[in-house]
Amino acid sequence: MSYGAKSCLLMLVIYALLCGVNVVVLQTWTPVNAYVIPFAMVMAIFSSLFFGSVVSVFTTPDESARVKAFLRGETEDGALGAVCGRIVSGGEALTAPISETAAVTWDCTVFTMEYSSVSNQSNKVAKYRGIARQPFACETSRGNWRIQGLVDLEAVPAQEWRAEKVWSALQEWSQDSRFLPFEHHWKGLTGYLEEFAGVGDDDCRLRHNPAINLTPEHKVEEKILRPGQEVCFLGVFDRTTQSLRGENVLGVERVRVFPGSPKKVIAHFRRKNWIGLAAMAILFLASHGLVGALLFWGNS
Repeated sequence: MSYGAKSCLLMLVIYALLCGVNVVVLQTWTPVNAYVIPFAMVMAIFSSLFFGSVVSVFTTPDESARVKAFLRGETEDGALGAVCGRIVSGGEALTAPISETAAVTWDCTVFTMEYSSVSNQSNKVAKYRGIARQPFACETSRGNWRIQGLVDLEAVPAQEWRAEKVWSALQEWSQDSRFLPFEHHWKGLTGYLEEFAGVGDDDCRLRHNPAINLTPEHKVEEKILRPGQEVCFLGVFDRTTQSLRGENVLGVERVRVFPGSPKKVIAHFRRKNWIGLAAMAILFLASHGLVGALLFWGNS
């Protein structure tokens, strides 16, 4: 039996045990209630999520473990890892299109927020999006590590403007650059990632949606990495070239970057884990409280 099949079987066994425990407890309290078994099944789902989160937080290595491993000097070839230090440009720095700030890589998006009845929430719909980067490295206490391929700037704070506030720079960028039509934007996040998969170390890729007209009501978002900025990169070690290349996330190889010192980045990962655990605890308590209230009212 494969590892995946064993894991699924173990989860089903744990879920069945939790259902059984919940049935026994609820029937002890309300032995004649017809909804005991359905309620017990719902409670078991949230119990599984909560206990799984607890186990994950205390036993599963997270991104902070990769940062700590690098600080200990662990850089095994082909392994997932991190490099932390300051960005060193491989040549004359790029200029971000809107803020005109010196950068080794930038990601600029012109978008509107549109409501989707499918996801029942507002999503970004891009008119223009561009990503550019130059060769650069991360200067560390253990030498310089080249950063290869697409760099995911999701965790980098963005500068944001209404289009009317930066209209001149926006018009110049859109008119003086050669944008190609989006091919995968309809796939959402995965589609946007696919548009920029395979970005090279010295590359500029520009996409647009010709069906959307640019207006002053559009919003502009720009993210950059600056020469000298202190960051931690997460990816895959390549010791033969002393570089960090992308890891496969959602089918696209990319290097993730987190601004700040190693201490700050580790604290960020820990905080994210505890927030996730707290959310599961709230769901756990809310589901059990709701079931208890329904059973109480049903018997009153």
